Amino acid sequence: MLSDLERAPRFHRTHRFGTFLLGEAPPFTSLYEESGDVVHFDGEGRWQRATLSDATYLRGFDGAVLHRFGGPSKQDVRVPSPTSIHDRIVAFVERARPSAPVPLSSWSTEALLAESSRFLTAYRPVGIVPPDRYRSVVIQATQGCAYNGCLFCSLYKGQRHRAVPHDELRAHVQRARAFLGSNLTGRRGLFLGEANALALPQPHLLTALDVLHEELPTLATDVASFLDAFDVHKSTAELAALRARGLSRVFLGAESGDDATLALLQKPATVAGLRGAVDALKAANVSVGVIFLAGLGPTHVDASAALVRSLPLDERDVVYVSPLIVEPGGRLAHALERRGIATLDAAAEATTLHDALRGRAKVARYDVRRWIYT
Repeated sequence: MLSDLERAPRFHRTHRFGTFLLGEAPPFTSLYEESGDVVHFDGEGRWQRATLSDATYLRGFDGAVLHRFGGPSKQDVRVPSPTSIHDRIVAFVERARPSAPVPLSSWSTEALLAESSRFLTAYRPVGIVPPDRYRSVVIQATQGCAYNGCLFCSLYKGQRHRAVPHDELRAHVQRARAFLGSNLTGRRGLFLGEANALALPQPHLLTALDVLHEELPTLATDVASFLDAFDVHKSTAELAALRARGLSRVFLGAESGDDATLALLQKPATVAGLRGAVDALKAANVSVGVIFLAGLGPTHVDASAALVRSLPLDERDVVYVSPLIVEPGGRLAHALERRGIATLDAAAEATTLHDALRGRAKVARYDVRRWIYT
């Protein structure tokens, strides 16, 4: 295995020593051992991804660790106390250090644990981001969710919604830039958070984008964000002005193509409103990501497929299928039971919905439980 890695084109240089191989792809490095264990380090030398004894872990910038299972049949889980994982990785590096031909990461378990507090000097806890934006730099231009009433979402419960003032936004961007350091290299643009940043008044939003161009000019030409379809109050001309400032993709939580299902979810949207939002964004040359839930029954599946077929999507766009997460005994569970959808098989329905939505745009899975900011 190590001999194959020595020739891997993704590395600028490789170093073979003892049972180890170190691959360099500046600013990132990867340390492999013949046992099959591997640790990947970010540009600041913090471990980012690791495989130890066939278990895979992903470390977020906030210090959280996700145990990855890599398939829909078993859900990824956050490690409740990541100290033992850090200890194993630090020990792995220490075994390689004496014979390494170049300096290796010197992060201790204590320093890795302290990153959680340091992260919170630059960010609030980061909400969800769509999968094709996992490599974007998240910028929190708003906090919380303006509506915050959908039955299926608990991400922003108890949080006050506010637009971040421009001076505060600039300070946030500067702190985030300092925290990320060389990890800004290779990023895919910016993701403007949190739940619905594009609902900000147009003058505020244009100035915010100007701040991003001043502070992160190479990334601000490719900006993405969420927008609730019921909050599209901007004209095509206003959306085109945002496109000229770098807005490249907007993600719309359609959830369903069935108005009765949307009402059940207590989402104040309609199919007609979503169609109008997509039309306006496409007319402004902004690509779209449209997100549907899986686990809401056959009427929802058929209506969602019909909606997608009616939208002016093309190869730049993406349709996401996201499994519905239902808390047993919660308000959503009771609402579904009253609707006669008592036993959910979101995984099976996701496959059906994925196949039904195939068309001009790409179709992909989106599980919010797999997101961690890295």
